[in-house]
Amino acid sequence: MTLRENNGHTRRVVSKKTMLQTAIVIVVAIAVGAGGWLWWTRPSTTSVSLPAGVEGGETVRLADSLPPRQARTGTLVFEGLRSERHQWIGSVYWTPKGGKSTKYELHLGESVHIDGLGTVTLLAVNPRLHTPDKGEAGGWATEVHVNLDPGLHWCRKWDPC
Repeated sequence: MTLRENNGHTRRVVSKKTMLQTAIVIVVAIAVGAGGWLWWTRPSTTSVSLPAGVEGGETVRLADSLPPRQARTGTLVFEGLRSERHQWIGSVYWTPKGGKSTKYELHLGESVHIDGLGTVTLLAVNPRLHTPDKGEAGGWATEVHVNLDPGLHWCRKWDPC
């Protein structure tokens, strides 16, 4: 920066090099801030392997666009998906026949035993992505591993409950 005098007034003159360096620093700071925010709010880990000791059962996909999974004892419904503290959390509702719904929230790889259904483990999430050119893509879905209680099976068209 230099000082120049013009008609008795002193003014500062900033070189083009200094202006370019300042612009680069601002752009890098914005990019790092945006990248950090995306990294924190959109965790990159979207699937895990089946935890040790979990055997048998079946992996099923739950999503808003798919019908809920039904067993003789009730219905398992996808509720939602969110990130919290750099971890994905999937939510499901279990509604026993003739009973009230209970919401279960699972972190990736976490298992919970649901009375009347069995053990449910969250294995994968497919979060909705927002891109400038395509808008929303993908879709709020989860894959869960369900080890049904003895004597239970999923209701199907050819094998109703």
